[in-house]
Amino acid sequence: MADIKIKKIKVSADEQGQQQNQGGEQTKPGTDTKPTGNNSNSSQGNDNDNQTPPPDDNQPTQEEINDNRERLNEASRSNDNKKLSDSIEENEKLKDRGVQQSSEDKAAEEATRKKLAKDKEKYRQTITKTIKAKLETNGVKKDELSPEAKTNLEKLEGKEITEPSQVDAAEKVIVEDTYKKAAEKKLTDLTNRINQVLKSKNKEKMKNLQSELSQLTKNSNYQSKKSEFETLARKLETALNQNNTSNDDSGGFPLKVVVPIALVAVAVLVGAIILVRKRKSKNSF
Repeated sequence: MADIKIKKIKVSADEQGQQQNQGGEQTKPGTDTKPTGNNSNSSQGNDNDNQTPPPDDNQPTQEEINDNRERLNEASRSNDNKKLSDSIEENEKLKDRGVQQSSEDKAAEEATRKKLAKDKEKYRQTITKTIKAKLETNGVKKDELSPEAKTNLEKLEGKEITEPSQVDAAEKVIVEDTYKKAAEKKLTDLTNRINQVLKSKNKEKMKNLQSELSQLTKNSNYQSKKSEFETLARKLETALNQNNTSNDDSGGFPLKVVVPIALVAVAVLVGAIILVRKRKSKNSF
């Protein structure tokens, strides 16, 4: 009986320990468990190397767009400045992926910004943070901005611009210039890569570049270079069609394979003729 009691006590203690461990692993109430995208520290944006960002193949899904709108609406109904600020930051991350906002999305964003703007300093801090994150994501340095955009950013950082309406105006100038510079960089990078792949005539790489260009032409942030991206896409399409035609003309075998085989065949034939003639000459003697 004593042994049974001891075992029961041990089992009870083990069960309590497991329950406590499970409780510690549960998410705390109010914690958002959804992915929040790129959480890189925006203060590092101007220290990064001048590199072209990765291809824009991360267009948001409709579910992500709906979740983002609901997050904005929920925040606008609260008086929690942190919640308002966080929802604005997440919204800007989604917009940075080239999504075209609907009228509902714009209304939700406007309501949230208006609510946070009651705290002028918090609003300035939030918008300045989202601008710096945008520079980093798009691979644009502060010194690469136009003089007007750079001056506006410095004024935001130095608290020279504090009124929400002025903050919005400065943000618009900076963001437009950021996307313009990013589009120029992407165009230069893709032009160089396409010229290289056209020389190598690598069909697989051509198709990959076509996919990148398709994403860029759909991205609402890079419309300043849309026509140039479309021109590059047509250039690739022409090259691919020419490759296909060349393959068809050679009966499915590339010229680099057919020509060497033909040369070998000719050499063998010539060698056989010479050998036969030598034998005939010997027999005649």
